[in-house]
Amino acid sequence: MPEPLPADAWSRCLETQLPAGVAVGFLDVDGLLAVNEGSGRTAGDRILARVADGLGAWAATQPPAPWCRLHGDEYAFALPGAALEEAFLAAEALRARLDATLATEAVGRCSISVGVAQAPRDAADVPALLRAAETACRLAKEAGGGRVGLPVKEEMVLKSCYYPATAVRRLRLLAERSRRKESGLLREAVERLLVRRLRLLAERSRRKQSDLFREALERLLAAHDAQ
Repeated sequence: MPEPLPADAWSRCLETQLPAGVAVGFLDVDGLLAVNEGSGRTAGDRILARVADGLGAWAATQPPAPWCRLHGDEYAFALPGAALEEAFLAAEALRARLDATLATEAVGRCSISVGVAQAPRDAADVPALLRAAETACRLAKEAGGGRVGLPVKEEMVLKSCYYPATAVRRLRLLAERSRRKESGLLREAVERLLVRRLRLLAERSRRKQSDLFREALERLLAAHDAQ
């Protein structure tokens, strides 16, 4: 059974595969935090051991499929020469296999989410490729977990909207879960940012936040009157 590579060695191995094309999977265990909190870290470590064993056994059935543990409950694997569609099917088979294994655990309810990305389709270097796969995994988890996600192209949604598609999708999911309007959530985020910057500016200048806010408002009104 193929042993996991150290993360840095895995990255170097992946680097050599880029010219010929390579797909990457980013794997995360859903629900592990709840197991650690409810049943203790020993139970969580047992789940991680089963995931690692299952991933190694799966890798042995593939063409060369180097894999590694990134950190915590996050793992990565590479499929040299694979197209995105092939990587998706392979990742789905792996996910189903690991889910079936974890279903026999007596504690908690864990599942597996995987994100896949492919070079050169989604990125041209190793860090960007891994980020694309991680983003796809995060989208899979946000959709409920226990599934395989694909990367979303980071394109501008509208000329007047400078937010990447992944951020807009996450905002929409948060709005649905909290039953609030997207505009209200976005306004709240901007207000928090402004308040934080105002607090830092007040500390640096040793002035009151209210005075700084009043000064900024007066400048805004003066600029508007001058137009």
